[in-house]
Amino acid sequence: MFGLFSSKRDRYAKEFRKELRHQDKYGRRRLSELTEGTRERLGKAGDYLDHEGHRAWEYTEDSLRDLDYHVHRKPWAYIGAGTALGLITGILIGRRY
Repeated sequence: MFGLFSSKRDRYAKEFRKELRHQDKYGRRRLSELTEGTRERLGKAGDYLDHEGHRAWEYTEDSLRDLDYHVHRKPWAYIGAGTALGLITGILIGRRY
């Protein structure tokens, strides 16, 4: 009686182990594919960020160069604007509610 059940149990255990090995191989292969894809996308994202960062730096330099040119051309307008902005900021910070 136990021999009959043990052979079925052994057969099921063998099939289960076989299925586990198959799933393990599939899982490892799929993980490897996903890892490779992720590395590729991260590389592209890094290149994109590097390019966009360089573009932003160039844009900032150009803007600051233009600002420097205009400030040297009409300094009193910028001094007045800075004073007004400082005065307004001081009033808003000094307010009591």
